[in-house]
Amino acid sequence: MSVKITRETTGIAEQLYAALNTVNDKRVGKVGWFEGSNYVDENGRTTPVAEVAAQNEFGNPSLNIPPRATLRPTIAKRRTYWQKVAAKATKDVLEGKAPNFDHVLELMGLVAASDFGDAINQLSEPALRPATIDARIRKQKKGRILFGGINKPLIESGIMLKTLTSIVEDE
Repeated sequence: MSVKITRETTGIAEQLYAALNTVNDKRVGKVGWFEGSNYVDENGRTTPVAEVAAQNEFGNPSLNIPPRATLRPTIAKRRTYWQKVAAKATKDVLEGKAPNFDHVLELMGLVAASDFGDAINQLSEPALRPATIDARIRKQKKGRILFGGINKPLIESGIMLKTLTSIVEDE
């Protein structure tokens, strides 16, 4: 008895084969803040936004900064939703409704970055210390625009939100 295996070249099998060829070892490499995203102080010194975001996420007792976690709770809260978005986008690629898997990965990165931004916008606790509020008032008196207002944690200049993004990179 012999078995003959052939590759079907029409219909859904061909669509699947074509879709899988678009993967090209890509993945969502990062969602967050990347090289070149910096805060610049009045003396021209730069601090990476990623460093400030990590300090806020975990806190920094030596600088009297309490944890203001947004990333880890968002991952825990949105993981199932992200899986559903990925499954739907993948199905769209397989059915020819979306161009390729890069589209899926780009979509996933944008959705995650948006969710992280929403979490930053919604965070209100712990409240800012009086010294931080006083510093913001002084900055405002000097003409600086405070995007989050005087009392809003995590949002002062808007740079953290503006530079939050995602990239698709080679694996």
